[in-house]
Order: sequence, then structure tokens, then C-alpha cells
Amino acid sequence: DHRDLHYPLRRQRQMCIRDRTSIREAEELLTGQSGATIDNLRQIIRDAKKQLDREAPKKAFELACVIPIQLQADGDAKERAVEVLSDAAKALKAADGFDTSELEHRLEQAESALDAGDTGQSIGLAEGVIRVIQIEREAMESVRRALRQRKKITERFDTFDDSDAWMDRFKQVQKAADERQWSHAATLLERLTIDLDALGNEQGEAQALLDFVRQEWKVLRNQCTASSIPVIDEDMKQTEAAISLAEERLNGGQVEAALEQLGQADASMAVSYTHLTLPTKRIV
Repeated sequence: DHRDLHYPLRRQRQMCIRDRTSIREAEELLTGQSGATIDNLRQIIRDAKKQLDREAPKKAFELACVIPIQLQADGDAKERAVEVLSDAAKALKAADGFDTSELEHRLEQAESALDAGDTGQSIGLAEGVIRVIQIEREAMESVRRALRQRKKITERFDTFDDSDAWMDRFKQVQKAADERQWSHAATLLERLTIDLDALGNEQGEAQALLDFVRQEWKVLRNQCTASSIPVIDEDMKQTEAAISLAEERLNGGQVEAALEQLGQADASMAVSYTHLTLPTKRIV
């Protein structure tokens, strides 16, 4: 059959007509539009035409079909960008108590990106504005709450030997809050609290050791008294002094110095134990 002999050619010609129609329709969809995304889509159309010229209608058709799909996705993204921009503007308007000048600039950049057709950048900038406002608001509330409890915080270090240094750190938190740098103030406050907590834990462990040494010393001293070893004994005096100094250092927040004194007390107590176990060698 004559028609059967030319079927492949006829089929290819039909595909070419279909593909040219698809490309033309895709071009019409982009008419009057601009932006980075539209420029990319126009490049896809150019590539489709090249494929058609190379007698690759299937590839040309596949490329042309991308245009309406991408436009739909871009339209959805644009709606999303408009929505996020609106939310960011509302959040910025409701922001109170901290500097928003930089955020206002970012929002302007987001609006410019949307006008340029870059919906991804627009959404990213707008969401960033919302995120920063949330962070700043949380930081502001946290710092203000802490500053209202100023006495509770300062009481944790006012007996320390280096209380001035701790107070300087607390004042840095206040200064940052006065300048409405809430995230920075919250960071300083967190570091201060962490260090105080760590020191408190160390003090607790050192206090437990001090209580243990005191109890051991109480037992040893009673034994020494029962063995007629006088209280004026040099080792006993050194033990008493070391324990007293350890308590003083601990109350002053000097944990390492307190532990050093407890070590000295332990050494003196060891000598006293030797006197108890070797009474005949003791020089009176």
C-alpha cells in the first residue's frame, strides 16, 4: 500500500507540526513576562527549537511541555512569596522593643527580588525577617525576665572574692539590653548562667569533700585527745588552719584554692595518724 510505505514520513511530519504548535503555545505563555525564571524558560524554548531543527521532535516536545508546568509552579511560588512578604511586613510592624532598621532593609530586598521574578530569593529573605523577629522577641523576653530578677542572679556571686569580675559580666548583659541588642544580651546572659552553674556544681563537690574531711578530722582529733596528744601539736594546728582556710576559699568561690587547702589538711592528718599508730616514737 502506497500509504503504508510513507507512514513513517507522515508520522514524523505530524509530530513536527505538533511540536511546533507546542513551542508556539509555550512562547505565547511567556509573552509580556519578565524575570530570572522567565529568562530561563525562554532558554528552554530556544533549546526546543534547536532539537526540532536537528529532527529530534520528541526531545523538542518534552522541552516545550516543561514551560506550562514550570509556569504553574512559578505561579504557586509567587503566591507563596506574596503571602510570606505580607506575613513579614505584619511581623515587622508589630515588632516593638528592638531595632528593626536592618530587617526593614531585608524586607525591601525581598520585595525587589519578587519584582525581578526571583521568588526563591524573595521567600528566603522574607522568611529570614520573620525568623529573626521571632528570635529577637524570645531573646528580649528572656533577658527582661532575668533583669527583673537581678538580685537573685547577683546573690549567686556577691560573696565571691572576684565578685567585681562577675558583676562586670552582668553589667555587659544590661548594656546590651539597653542598646536593644537582645540576641547578644541573651548570649551573654546564657554564658554567665552556664559559668555560674558550673562553678556551683564544683562548689557542691568541694563542699561534700570538706564535710568529709571535717568529719574525719573530728574523729581523729578525739583520738588524739584520748591519746594525750595536745591540741597545740603542730600537725593538728596545721590541719585546723587548712580546713578553716578551705572553707573560706570555698565561700569566696575559689574552688581550686579550697581543694589545695583540703589536700594540705589531709597530709597533716596523715602525720597525726602516724603519731597515733607509733606513740612510742613520739618526741614529747
